[in-house]
Amino acid sequence: MKNHQAGRNSGVDDEDGGRRFHPSFVGDGTTIGGGAVSPTKISEVHGSLSRGELFDLMMEGECFVWREGDLIGKDGRLTFDYLEANLPGDERYGGMVADDDERIFRYNTKEDGCSKEGERSGSRRAAFTFSEFRSNTRAYMQMPLLWRTSPTCNGYKGRIGDVLWNDLRSNLINFRLLSLLRVEPTVYSPFRFMQLFASHIGHLSYLHFDEQPNLFLQVNGRKRWLIFPPDADLRPYGPSSGGERRSSVDVFEEADDGLRGRGVEVLLEPGDVLFVPGYWWHHVHTVSEECISIAIWFYNDRLPLTVGPSKSSDGTYPAPLKLSREQMLGQGRYQSSRIE
Repeated sequence: MKNHQAGRNSGVDDEDGGRRFHPSFVGDGTTIGGGAVSPTKISEVHGSLSRGELFDLMMEGECFVWREGDLIGKDGRLTFDYLEANLPGDERYGGMVADDDERIFRYNTKEDGCSKEGERSGSRRAAFTFSEFRSNTRAYMQMPLLWRTSPTCNGYKGRIGDVLWNDLRSNLINFRLLSLLRVEPTVYSPFRFMQLFASHIGHLSYLHFDEQPNLFLQVNGRKRWLIFPPDADLRPYGPSSGGERRSSVDVFEEADDGLRGRGVEVLLEPGDVLFVPGYWWHHVHTVSEECISIAIWFYNDRLPLTVGPSKSSDGTYPAPLKLSREQMLGQGRYQSSRIE
């Protein structure tokens, strides 16, 4: 296991298919503003990890990148062609559809009544089959794979069909390393949700944070992340707007002095894993023609938070946004099978 710092990546602009965030948000590893702002650093780990080593890293409560590991299967079978051939053809999965070809997904939508006046394009909730998603480059799919309703529930699988379910367990993810499923009658991991994301080139998941820690698996394709620590003043919308987890900062314009150099840019390649603790801000850009990722969220009371949620511009903390299960896992049908 080797450790060093994750940082800026280059050479992907010709593939991004959309708008890139302004470079002034990204630190270069030096002191910014005469020492007033310290650049954010994200650790990078290479090679195999044992289950204990992985969870020790997660328990530090800091963001890190894991490359060349053995959490994701290496046979490359999880592609758009594979999903179209093996998912139930009539099953509709939740997701979002962008308003226009900028393909910006902001997570508080016009139907929520919280679009900012004069704001650039946004998105709306939708449900579609995989074939419908694949033919619509404005569509962003969010498909539930596994979830647990409590720490003592062994879990439920989504409506994903037997082929994908069996491949998930045997080839696609190293479940033994994560111990996501029950290993003894009274032993459960902190795992809560597992969800597959499928996106087209140029998709932008706009700057936001999640309350739950997330182990993010880049299975196929590439994503560029812009990441900020929780104490960065990214001015979330107030609780009355429904956008407590979403930043009102325009990342396409030059950063102000308080945010200049606070972000870290990370490019995820197939097989890479990114751990994002709760309340870390992230802006995610798909930079490959097709992209498949899997997010694994954990119960917040099982992993530490190094810093509380960011303060809004008026000095108050945003009220936690409590999502219903249907909102978290998408707007598609939710029937499932319990794992015994």
